[in-house]
Amino acid sequence: MAYRLQQWPERHRTLLGVAFLLVVATTLMGVMRLRPAWVAYDEVRADHARVEKKLEESQWPRDSERMRKLLDSYQLMLNGRKGGDPGLKKEVVDAMQKATSMFEIQIKKEYGVSPEDSGIVNFMEKASQIEYKDQFNRLYTELEGKGVRLEQPVFGMDESTSEPFKYQMRLKLWTVEALASLVLKNNLRFTREPGAGARDRNNPSMITVLPMRAYVIDKNDKAPYLLEFPVRMEIQGSMANFATFVDSLQSEGIFLPMSQMEVRTALPNMRQPPKANQDDEMVLSNVIVTVVCSAFFRPQGDAIKMEVKQRRELLPRGA
Repeated sequence: MAYRLQQWPERHRTLLGVAFLLVVATTLMGVMRLRPAWVAYDEVRADHARVEKKLEESQWPRDSERMRKLLDSYQLMLNGRKGGDPGLKKEVVDAMQKATSMFEIQIKKEYGVSPEDSGIVNFMEKASQIEYKDQFNRLYTELEGKGVRLEQPVFGMDESTSEPFKYQMRLKLWTVEALASLVLKNNLRFTREPGAGARDRNNPSMITVLPMRAYVIDKNDKAPYLLEFPVRMEIQGSMANFATFVDSLQSEGIFLPMSQMEVRTALPNMRQPPKANQDDEMVLSNVIVTVVCSAFFRPQGDAIKMEVKQRRELLPRGA
């Protein structure tokens, strides 16, 4: 064979060598280009097999027409029908707006701009310690004049309180102010801190600001999408007045829902013992109720980043 090749003209031998090199180069390039595609094909085929297995094990229909109808029904449930009932998406937006709009009037009043005009961002950035101390002093004096005494051991914060985000301190006081107003408006009264001289009106009232709760979608989020400001109170009065108070917690412009409630009957006045009803049953209408009510605030934009703490904070005494 070598002898025959040597007999070939030089031009033919050169062409044969070039052709051989082209075949080798083409083979190598094909292997280099096709191998990744082949690997990708194997991965896609494996993924497809996994999906097929999941579909077989699930109760989802594998018929495309049925799946399309199911998707349409879910989209209708999510987005609602034109001229009909609103979908879940709008209901969620409305519920969030209702839950977080209680402070909007106060923010607009103090900062001169509505929340729609970035008033919330302005409030979050510019709220100051001076404003907080002024608000605390005013609230302390106002409530003391109505027989409600705020003291640090029970209340959980005072005019010297210092936190990194001043707007949160103001929101806590607004929450206390709103709740105390509803308690007094419905002819209820705050119980006093027990102990020596418990009958003394100078004992602190049982109203405590609990640690704020921050809600995030992902545990790695630095900025929460919702803040909750819970307040714990122990109040006393008639059951009828307490029922009216509960109704007022979610009235027009107010959203302060209860998350906890404990009811117990107050000791009767032995000088005027309770009377029996028509069924000859003794009825104690005066109750002592421990409740935790919360206000909610939705931060806007990236005005303030914060670290969301996962661990529980220690509660103030009396909480």
